[in-house]
Amino acid sequence: MLLANAVVHVVLVYTLPIDLISGVTTVEWFASLALLVTWHVWYIRKENLDA
Repeated sequence: MLLANAVVHVVLVYTLPIDLISGVTTVEWFASLALLVTWHVWYIRKENLDA
């Protein structure tokens, strides 16, 4: 996940104007967080684990 995030950031830096990078990377960070939380909830339910 970390490597994919780094690749996305490099691509964004080279393709977008500087003033857009801040907003786009913030949205990308929240999307990554949502993906990880969704995966975590799915895995906990799949393995029937209780915290």
